[in-house]
Amino acid sequence: MSFPVFSDSRQPEVHASTLVLTEQILLCAWFGGTKEGHSDTRIWISRLDLSIPDAAWTTSYPVASEEGIAHWNPVFLNDPSSGRILLFYKVGSPISSWYTKIIESNDNGNTWSEPRELVPGDRGGRGPVKNKPIFLPDGTIIAPASLETPDGNWNCFTDSSHDQGKTWTRSAFAQIDRATWPGEGAIQPSLINSAPGKLTMLSRSSAGYVARSDSEDNGKTWGKMYLTPLFNNNSGLDALRQGNGTWLVVHNPVQQRWGPRTPLVISSSSDEGKTWRTVLTLEAKPPPAGFSEIVALDTGIVNDGESEFSYPSIISDSKGGVYISYTYERRGIKVVHVEATQLS
Repeated sequence: MSFPVFSDSRQPEVHASTLVLTEQILLCAWFGGTKEGHSDTRIWISRLDLSIPDAAWTTSYPVASEEGIAHWNPVFLNDPSSGRILLFYKVGSPISSWYTKIIESNDNGNTWSEPRELVPGDRGGRGPVKNKPIFLPDGTIIAPASLETPDGNWNCFTDSSHDQGKTWTRSAFAQIDRATWPGEGAIQPSLINSAPGKLTMLSRSSAGYVARSDSEDNGKTWGKMYLTPLFNNNSGLDALRQGNGTWLVVHNPVQQRWGPRTPLVISSSSDEGKTWRTVLTLEAKPPPAGFSEIVALDTGIVNDGESEFSYPSIISDSKGGVYISYTYERRGIKVVHVEATQLS
């Protein structure tokens, strides 16, 4: 099932969506404005009531809109223990000076609190950078995080909260062998709770492949980064572990660094990431004629969006399927529902 692409003249360029499902309400958020990194970008949201047959998404509206400052990369987290939905996002420009804000909803996304800084005084970005946090059995929140420094180094880490998101403690970076690693490094990890006490991060990288690091102590420390067999074009991805143990990753299977952000596929692993196979292609439009590479600046990507299908967000439904949202040529956000039978 494919839902309509969100497209809105108030936000000519949109990017970096996130999804959350609670009580039959599906929420989607993204940032939108004139251009990525522009001071008029805001965090927008739309709601879909899945209990109503053929329901339509609500007209999008801004939930974070500080004047004169760029907004980036919203990330949802549903906290069933408290009935809250948390929405994290970055503000500021350039990227190396980001700081993280958070708002909360107690009514399934109808209304939102005033924003607060996640870690007061932080610069660079704490908490989730693109992808959803996960809960440990004891209620600890583990957020996948990364840092992009002005000298061009990229590093991944995790932030942990033991008090429902009030305070946060960060891990050390997952180490990268920079003598052999091409380019900037790795950013924007996605977390998989792979076994009791064990977590895996799968990350966007500058090396042509999805990068991986493993933790044996629930994210307190991380092993050395290494490359998986999955191609990655230095663009965002997202992952999850299904109830049957299968790992899913949504990504652009392109080995070129800063390569085209098409096609967009779902890859599956039944052996905890040792081997992978493509199970579904979501988009396959070829890159525009004459494309060479994405132009990336510290103030954001320079791109007209043609043939860009990128920055996916994936969450589970209640029947073994998944919902996925992603950037659709920068002019809209597309949401698809993939049934369990399509993932086998």
